[in-house]
Amino acid sequence: GEPVILDEFEDIITYLLDNFYWGIRVHSSGIKYSQAMARAIEEVRGYMIISVDAGSREIYKKIKQVDCYDKVCNNIRKYALKTNFKGRYLVSGKYIIIPGINDNKDEIEKWLQANYNAGIWTTALDVEESWYQKNRNNIPEYIFNLIRYAKKRSDELHTNFEMYERLENMLEDEYKKTGRQIIKLKMPEKI
Repeated sequence: GEPVILDEFEDIITYLLDNFYWGIRVHSSGIKYSQAMARAIEEVRGYMIISVDAGSREIYKKIKQVDCYDKVCNNIRKYALKTNFKGRYLVSGKYIIIPGINDNKDEIEKWLQANYNAGIWTTALDVEESWYQKNRNNIPEYIFNLIRYAKKRSDELHTNFEMYERLENMLEDEYKKTGRQIIKLKMPEKI
């Protein structure tokens, strides 16, 4: 669930900050802005991953079932403004590829541009869990092309590109199966 909506969230994060905790990592939808997390980011003691999963209001609403895309983008900008050079990677925009919904270059490009324009230096990519489990042994080529595209554009925008473990496993499986390296990563030796 969404941790930021918990009544005690602000108090818990404030307590951690007041007692010198570091490395506070929060995954969020970004719908609700947290002053405490903004402080954690500003003090380079917290990390926020905001899963937008869309580059447009229409696709966001289709995925999330709420019309909050503009609000989330505004909150991302507000968090990004709390970063400094040292903390520029402390706000990350996440995109979960959901085949049949947001699995196209246009939507990914809009998402990358929105992150860049908001001042986010880190983009994180993943693929939807249940789809991955069903298709693990037969990943369509266009999914690999989307990953290549997101990595290439992140490099061109000079942003940090991260992949979640599921995506890394998918690329490692493909490498073991075919010897193809979809994007430049450290891959295990082919067996």
